[in-house]
Amino acid sequence: MKKIVGVMGPGKNHATSEDTKCAYEVGKLVASYDAVLLCGGMYGTMEASAQGAQEAGGLTVGIGPTREIR
Repeated sequence: MKKIVGVMGPGKNHATSEDTKCAYEVGKLVASYDAVLLCGGMYGTMEASAQGAQEAGGLTVGIGPTREIR
């Protein structure tokens, strides 16, 4: 069974370029260990980590926001 590594961080309105560069590299590392990357499904650090993992041939799972239905 593959390990799952979660990456969380600021979205596009608050992420610095350093945040996104770091998240990208972490995503690549997760993929290099043949683990699954679990992150948010939006922008900023979430997008950067997923991009890094995908470019390294890894599997990513993004959790996107939704509206609560009552």
